[in-house]
Formats: sequence, structure tokens, C-alpha cells
Amino acid sequence: MWMITAEGRSLQRTTPLIRPRSNCSILAACLLGACVLARGPSSAAAQDGLLPQVQLGAGILPGIGMQAGYILPRGFYTVEGVFYADGSPRFAGGEGSVQVAGGLGGTIRLLGILRAVGSPGYLGRDFDVGLRFGPSLFFTVGESSRRENPFSLFLEPFLRATSNFGGDRIFFAEIGIQRPFLRAGLWLNL
Repeated sequence: MWMITAEGRSLQRTTPLIRPRSNCSILAACLLGACVLARGPSSAAAQDGLLPQVQLGAGILPGIGMQAGYILPRGFYTVEGVFYADGSPRFAGGEGSVQVAGGLGGTIRLLGILRAVGSPGYLGRDFDVGLRFGPSLFFTVGESSRRENPFSLFLEPFLRATSNFGGDRIFFAEIGIQRPFLRAGLWLNL
């Protein structure tokens, strides 16, 4: 970098350690800093055990199913993505159907709202009211036509209760209108 002296007559070379920065490198550094701050858990989240969770559970009604997902709990809400599968096999007295679905959504944590307005801190349990939406595929085993294998979108309101037991494990039980209707299992820290 060159600098003009006070007299304006001569140019002097400044230290090579000070270089002009381009707007791109400043923008990249700001974006990197924002990503690091957004990715890392806040101290409040770490204290309350509100780290990202993997949800694994079984479901019943009308058949036998499972649920797996990624839950990002916060103080008074969650953001989540969940995969559902439910089968009603004929050998168990069902209709021989299978439903597979994937949903995105979130919840409002009712006890989290109470904590936010001044009630006691996180006590290891919560009650959530939520909504998920996404694609669903329902078909009868052995059928192959498009008309008999309808693809649809679903919108599911649901209720969920969670309770902490033993370390990082959180038990959940939820009821909704997407198959399987009753689901229960564990949340595990990532």
C-alpha cells in the first residue's frame, strides 16, 4: 500500500501487514461468524438441556408404526422434521395397507411460556401443542396402479407430553391425526 506524505510530493510504502480488504472477504468473515453463532447452542439452551434431539418412537392405531425425527427445542417452541410409517398387515387383522409420510412443523411449549413469564425453570417436562405438514403416500400392499396408490399432503395438529428421566433421555408421548395416531418413544441428544 502506498501513502502520500503531508507535503503531497513523495510516496512512501507502508507496512505489508496492512492491506486493503476486499468487500467479499469482509462479507465472508461476517457470514462465517454468523453461522458459528447460529450453530452453537446458547448458554440458556445448554443449561435447560434444550440441545438438538433425535426422536425415535413406536406407534399404534390403526396398525403398528414408527416415528423418527429431528427436534430442535427452544424455550417456548420447537422446530422439527419427522418421518412416519404405519402398517396395518392382513395377518394381524388389518386392511393390508401401508402409509409413509414426512412432515415439517413445530410446537408451542405451554410450560415454556409459563417459564418465560416468570415461573420456575426447566423441570424436565413439557406439554406441546403443534402442527406438522408434508407429503404422504398411502397404498394397499399388492396394488400397483397410481389410482390405488394415492399421494397426498397432510396437515396434522397434535399434542405431545415430554418428561426427562435419567440423564439426557427424554420420554415423549403424542397423539395426532396422522397414522399412527398414538406415538411414544425417546428423544436422544445429538
